Amino acid sequence: EKQKKTESSKISNLYVQDMEKKLADYLGTKVHIKKLSNKSKMIVEFYSNDDFERITRKIGLKGTL
Repeated sequence: EKQKKTESSKISNLYVQDMEKKLADYLGTKVHIKKLSNKSKMIVEFYSNDDFERITRKIGLKGTL
């Protein structure tokens, strides 16, 4: 039972790491995914208002600050 949970956790961690890399490549900035006990967080870094707007356009949001 414990070995199944460990293997499942490793697969989940590999999946999260892969998605983190794919998102970072797509968005052109650092992305961090933190798995917490009952929820998770995704952190997308940006370094200026222009960078923020570029990222929001990349994910499909339109508009300006």
